[in-house]
Amino acid sequence: MLHVRFPLPIFIVFVLALVVAACGDSKESDSKSDNGSASTTSSIAAEKAASQAKHGIKEIINSIEACAAMNADGSYTGCTDKQSLAKSDPSLEITDDFTIKGVGSNHFGFEVAAAFDGTTFTERHDEDGMITKTCSPKDAPGCDDGSWG
Repeated sequence: MLHVRFPLPIFIVFVLALVVAACGDSKESDSKSDNGSASTTSSIAAEKAASQAKHGIKEIINSIEACAAMNADGSYTGCTDKQSLAKSDPSLEITDDFTIKGVGSNHFGFEVAAAFDGTTFTERHDEDGMITKTCSPKDAPGCDDGSWG
């Protein structure tokens, strides 16, 4: 077995250097900690807003679809108005963060959008049955390069 002996002063300097390196500058460390915490809190809030927007869109679409099922021609006529939807589904809460509009000349399509914290999520149902989900900015939380699912 090989034994290596260090002179005591060199060993003490080495240990102190390790301790100082491990501790770092407390001001820099605190600053990084605070920035990371603020960034994490902001990210969590943005994810929550994205989730709230998507959930609200789904709820509104469910009500629009139920309304259209009551129309003899299956159109969305009268189903894309916030007041009409609120009357047909009193549990539905549509805030000013949401917009709804009919799409197409015969109202066989619609679009629901939600804008929260600088991000807009949109779900569009075209007359031909095509469903498109877009969001902007494209790199926002809950947005995958301009689309969401």
